Amino acid sequence: MNQEEYDIFVSRGIYPDAESLFEFQLKALEEIKHECLIVLDTNVLLFPYTVGKQTLQEIRDTYLKLIIPNRLFIPGQVAREFVKNRPNKIAELYQKISRKMNDQGFQKLEDYPLFESMSEFKDAKKLSAEIEKSIKEYRKKLEHLLNKIKGWTWNDPVSLVYQELFKPEVILDLKIDDDLKKQIKQDLSHRKTHSIAPGYKDDSKSDRGIGDLIIWKTILKLGSDHNKSIIFVSNDQKADWWHRSEKHALYPRYELVEEFRHASHQQSFHIITLSDFLELYGASQTVVEEVRVEEVRREEQSHSIHIVHSMNISLYSDSQCQKIREGVSGILLEARQMPGNTLAGYQIFPTTRTYFKVGMRVSWHWNLRQVWEETWYRHPESNVIHYAWTSSAEFVGQSLDY
Repeated sequence: MNQEEYDIFVSRGIYPDAESLFEFQLKALEEIKHECLIVLDTNVLLFPYTVGKQTLQEIRDTYLKLIIPNRLFIPGQVAREFVKNRPNKIAELYQKISRKMNDQGFQKLEDYPLFESMSEFKDAKKLSAEIEKSIKEYRKKLEHLLNKIKGWTWNDPVSLVYQELFKPEVILDLKIDDDLKKQIKQDLSHRKTHSIAPGYKDDSKSDRGIGDLIIWKTILKLGSDHNKSIIFVSNDQKADWWHRSEKHALYPRYELVEEFRHASHQQSFHIITLSDFLELYGASQTVVEEVRVEEVRREEQSHSIHIVHSMNISLYSDSQCQKIREGVSGILLEARQMPGNTLAGYQIFPTTRTYFKVGMRVSWHWNLRQVWEETWYRHPESNVIHYAWTSSAEFVGQSLDY
């Protein structure tokens, strides 16, 4: 960091009113929940793609009872991020179902002439045939399901709920002209230089953190215009939003609370997870627990990384690896669990992209418009033929090495 650019008096700008720092009392959630405003983050809008029908219904009902009195808002930046990331969530669903089709756990019982006269072998052979038939039917149903997912445009269950709920009056989109763009860029630079929340830890994002800052500016405007406390519903627990200890989020960073207090005329600001939000507003305990379990699973999953192990692997449409698939190659990814850098396994996927490099850390993104059916490959190290997948979308992960 350039020492000349760093303002050694920066704390006076963050906390301009020292006399009031010990006087301000942040109101508890129970105190504000009946009249505060609610703001939803992008990750919360994407969350229902991993929950069941009942949970989606209760999320809808909870949003609706806050929309009716004009208390729930979505920043324009959040709406844009949702539209951008929605295809990736659907691609993840597609890939999970596709992997179930690719599961080769069962192997048909082969003929063993020595056992043919034994009743136990005959019974086992009969069961083997029945299981094989059931597995074929199971995979056929999954194939139909995959085709239905591929046919989704904006008519998936989550998007239909949002089309019903999120009318223009729910969306608060800042009017950002060229002058305001310049101001926001300068503010982001100032926050990064002085490690001021939010956005200063987002250099790895494609927008370098401007998205979080625009969302924060929207929250400040809401607080200023309405003079009301705000609950920001977000499952993002990064250190530029939260004070953390032992990998756990404790409470929102105080500079955020202080900045909001000054913008909103002494109102309170809270950040809570979707599960806590649903619990606060009376969702059933079953739904709250389902959401909470999924939040924990995602938090654990966020600590895994995927690394390019091998690429440009020839792919074949037959089990003898004689009929090569043209215009596509395989990329073998190595999954590692963090912390500890523990090897979790390998997976191969089809891709037409050429920017991958061995050792590159990549994001988990897919192109559903390109799908390849049953495929085999030779392992690049052993040359042994392996089954790749029954059906797989194209892997298009982006580099995470900046």
